[in-house]
Amino acid sequence: HRVRVEIDDLNQNLNQGATYFAEAQYVTPHEYAWCEDHPGQCNMYNNVSYRQFTVSGTSNFTFSPVGNTTWRRPAISAWAGTGASLNQIEPDPGNDGIWFMAYKVTHPSPRLWHYEYALYNENLDRAIQSFSVPLGLGANISNIGFHAPPQEPGWANDGTENNQGYSSTPWAVTEDPSSITWSTETFARNQNAHAIRWGMLFNFRFDL
Repeated sequence: HRVRVEIDDLNQNLNQGATYFAEAQYVTPHEYAWCEDHPGQCNMYNNVSYRQFTVSGTSNFTFSPVGNTTWRRPAISAWAGTGASLNQIEPDPGNDGIWFMAYKVTHPSPRLWHYEYALYNENLDRAIQSFSVPLGLGANISNIGFHAPPQEPGWANDGTENNQGYSSTPWAVTEDPSSITWSTETFARNQNAHAIRWGMLFNFRFDL
């Protein structure tokens, strides 16, 4: 199909100093069949590679590759090279895929800390419906943010319920004395809810 990106995310006047990466993932029925026949011998986690690009323009854009492709690693790995911490999670080893959580804490001004999280689903079939961060008692948070890529409109036989396409509705955020939680609808309520599915990365942030 195609890559769908918000124009404002590429506009250089709105994103001074931004760094851009493109990622590709191979998905083939042949590998799935081989893995089914060879349990314990399959590596289904090395199908993703990425490459950095320079983006120029404000409404029409040009893309120029920078350096070589980084093989068999997702693009979220590039953030780890800037001081972010990166964790790989495999909830059901050998049966389902993996996802990554990266986070970075910065200190933009005295008595202010900025917390930035990125959740990336490489090939976890169950997807991710919510994300929660525990907070200390009496924590006063502000500047709460969420960012996710827009979903493709539905088309005939696209695999979504009633061919409606997946939702792009931003996740709801709730706070209580001990945590902050972002979430979308459950699968039981909406099969096309805005979950973090294969090859998708969502951002969450707040100041403390």
